[in-house]
Amino acid sequence: MKSGLSQLFEMRFPKIVLTENKLDRVLSLIRSHELEIYIDLVLEIRKDQQSYRRLLRLFRPSHAGFMIGDQLERDIRPAKAAGLHTIFYPSKFRPKWEHQHDPVVPDFQVNS
Repeated sequence: MKSGLSQLFEMRFPKIVLTENKLDRVLSLIRSHELEIYIDLVLEIRKDQQSYRRLLRLFRPSHAGFMIGDQLERDIRPAKAAGLHTIFYPSKFRPKWEHQHDPVVPDFQVNS
Protein backbone atom coordinates (compact mmCIF):
# COMPACT_ATOMS: atom_id res chain seq x y z
CA MET A 1 0.00 0.00 0.00
CA LYS A 2 2.80 2.40 0.82
CA SER A 3 4.38 2.04 -2.60
CA GLY A 4 1.14 2.94 -4.37
CA LEU A 5 0.52 5.89 -2.06
CA SER A 6 4.11 6.99 -2.52
CA GLN A 7 3.69 7.01 -6.29
CA LEU A 8 0.48 9.04 -6.03
CA PHE A 9 2.26 11.38 -3.61
CA GLU A 10 5.10 11.93 -6.11
CA MET A 11 2.56 12.61 -8.87
CA ARG A 12 0.81 15.14 -6.60
CA PHE A 13 -2.59 13.48 -6.79
CA PRO A 14 -4.75 14.44 -3.81
CA LYS A 15 -5.50 11.47 -1.57
CA ILE A 16 -8.59 11.80 0.57
CA VAL A 17 -9.74 9.22 3.09
CA LEU A 18 -13.48 9.18 3.62
CA THR A 19 -14.93 7.42 6.62
CA GLU A 20 -18.28 6.98 8.28
CA ASN A 21 -16.38 5.76 11.32
CA LYS A 22 -15.05 7.96 14.12
CA LEU A 23 -12.42 10.37 12.78
CA ASP A 24 -10.08 9.84 15.76
CA ARG A 25 -10.06 6.07 15.19
CA VAL A 26 -9.21 6.42 11.50
CA LEU A 27 -6.49 9.00 12.16
CA SER A 28 -5.00 6.64 14.73
CA LEU A 29 -4.96 3.78 12.20
CA ILE A 30 -3.31 5.99 9.59
CA ARG A 31 -0.63 7.02 12.11
CA SER A 32 -0.05 3.44 13.27
CA HIS A 33 0.70 2.41 9.68
CA GLU A 34 2.86 5.53 9.15
CA LEU A 35 0.75 6.73 6.22
CA GLU A 36 0.03 10.29 7.33
CA ILE A 37 2.61 11.80 4.96
CA TYR A 38 0.74 10.32 1.98
CA ILE A 39 -2.79 11.39 2.94
CA ASP A 40 -3.91 14.93 2.16
CA LEU A 41 -7.23 14.96 3.97
CA VAL A 42 -9.34 12.70 6.19
CA LEU A 43 -13.07 13.39 6.36
CA GLU A 44 -15.76 11.86 8.52
CA ILE A 45 -18.61 12.09 6.04
CA ARG A 46 -21.66 10.21 4.86
CA LYS A 47 -20.64 8.31 1.76
CA ASP A 48 -23.37 9.12 -0.70
CA GLN A 49 -23.60 10.36 -4.26
CA GLN A 50 -24.09 13.97 -3.19
CA SER A 51 -20.97 13.94 -0.99
CA TYR A 52 -18.83 12.51 -3.78
CA ARG A 53 -20.12 15.11 -6.22
CA ARG A 54 -19.29 17.90 -3.76
CA LEU A 55 -15.75 16.56 -3.41
CA LEU A 56 -15.35 16.42 -7.18
CA ARG A 57 -16.46 20.04 -7.47
CA LEU A 58 -14.15 21.06 -4.63
CA PHE A 59 -11.03 19.36 -5.99
CA ARG A 60 -11.83 19.67 -9.71
CA PRO A 61 -9.51 16.87 -10.79
CA SER A 62 -7.79 17.53 -14.11
CA HIS A 63 -8.08 13.81 -14.77
CA ALA A 64 -10.61 11.26 -13.64
CA GLY A 65 -11.22 10.79 -9.95
CA PHE A 66 -11.06 7.35 -8.36
CA MET A 67 -12.68 5.74 -5.34
CA ILE A 68 -11.09 2.70 -3.76
CA GLY A 69 -13.41 0.90 -1.38
CA ASP A 70 -14.17 -2.42 0.23
CA GLN A 71 -17.96 -2.14 0.32
CA LEU A 72 -19.96 -2.28 -2.88
CA GLU A 73 -23.02 -0.47 -1.49
CA ARG A 74 -21.41 2.16 0.76
CA ASP A 75 -18.30 2.94 -1.31
CA ILE A 76 -18.59 1.81 -4.92
CA ARG A 77 -22.27 2.41 -5.80
CA PRO A 78 -22.48 6.10 -4.76
CA ALA A 79 -19.01 6.92 -6.10
CA LYS A 80 -19.83 5.40 -9.47
CA ALA A 81 -23.15 7.27 -9.58
CA ALA A 82 -21.25 10.52 -8.91
CA GLY A 83 -18.98 9.92 -11.89
CA LEU A 84 -15.87 8.51 -10.22
CA HIS A 85 -13.98 5.50 -11.51
CA THR A 86 -14.31 2.76 -8.92
CA ILE A 87 -11.83 0.21 -7.60
CA PHE A 88 -13.18 -2.56 -5.39
CA TYR A 89 -10.91 -4.14 -2.80
CA PRO A 90 -12.95 -7.05 -1.41
CA SER A 91 -12.80 -7.71 2.29
CA LYS A 92 -14.22 -10.48 4.42
CA PHE A 93 -16.87 -8.10 5.74
CA ARG A 94 -20.14 -8.61 3.85
CA PRO A 95 -22.77 -6.18 5.12
CA LYS A 96 -26.33 -7.46 5.34
CA TRP A 97 -27.56 -4.37 3.48
CA GLU A 98 -25.81 -5.23 0.21
CA HIS A 99 -28.30 -5.76 -2.60
CA GLN A 100 -28.28 -9.21 -4.09
CA HIS A 101 -30.80 -8.38 -6.83
CA ASP A 102 -29.11 -5.19 -8.09
CA PRO A 103 -25.37 -5.96 -8.05
CA VAL A 104 -22.84 -3.20 -8.26
CA VAL A 105 -20.14 -3.66 -10.88
CA PRO A 106 -16.94 -1.75 -10.08
CA ASP A 107 -14.72 -0.53 -12.89
CA PHE A 108 -11.75 -2.42 -11.46
CA GLN A 109 -11.03 -4.92 -8.73
CA VAL A 110 -7.78 -5.48 -6.83
CA ASN A 111 -6.79 -8.21 -4.44
CA SER A 112 -3.83 -6.62 -2.70
